[in-house]
Amino acid sequence: MLATVVVQLRFHPILKTGEHYADFQERLRPRFPGYEALETQMFEMSFGPQPSPAGVVRSERVHRFLAVDEPTIAALNTTSVSIEYAAHKERATIIEDFALVLDALRAYGPVPIRLGLRYVNIIEQHRLVVHSSDEIPWSELLTPAFATVPAGLATIDSSTNYLAEVTAPRDPGKMTVKYGFLVARGAKNQHFRLDTDRFVEGPVEIDAVPALLERFSDDIFQVFMMAAGPKLIEWMEAVP
Repeated sequence: MLATVVVQLRFHPILKTGEHYADFQERLRPRFPGYEALETQMFEMSFGPQPSPAGVVRSERVHRFLAVDEPTIAALNTTSVSIEYAAHKERATIIEDFALVLDALRAYGPVPIRLGLRYVNIIEQHRLVVHSSDEIPWSELLTPAFATVPAGLATIDSSTNYLAEVTAPRDPGKMTVKYGFLVARGAKNQHFRLDTDRFVEGPVEIDAVPALLERFSDDIFQVFMMAAGPKLIEWMEAVP
């Protein structure tokens, strides 16, 4: 059900991260001993006197540090550091891992400008069986607020797909929630996607990050429980 968890800290560009990443790696090696580098392309927009925006494509090397026997990756480039989980982890583990990453980052003297925690949940109707082999209706897996197409344009069925997005203020920062019924490319079955990004933009104190992540996690869990219907909770409680 939980597809991805990402925690990321963005900062003003630090060019030396591209040259002295070995020092960063040494601090992470006990938890993330694997390593790989990826070249990515970033498109930067700039707006001038012309009617249409101009932009440039910039190459960026991302240093990725890999955990052993689990799909967890820490990544560093000149403007951000992050950890991505592709399997469920306890909140305490996420905060502990990111504290390790931040401790390694301190040597660069970062000036943080954004902290975010993102959870992506994928709910597949055909995989959730509680007490029988019968497919559970969406109306029992989700609460009415999330199992209804916005504006009442249609009813939920296998041919109705949509993705809604809401951004609202939270103290501190904001939260963006994207949710809806989709069919992945190449897939036959519809799924429900709940993508919640809890973040704060502006100056962030490094020492305050663990407490902020704990608050962000609480807010994201609250959204999930607002969406979860009785059969989904029953299935979750039955899973060992």
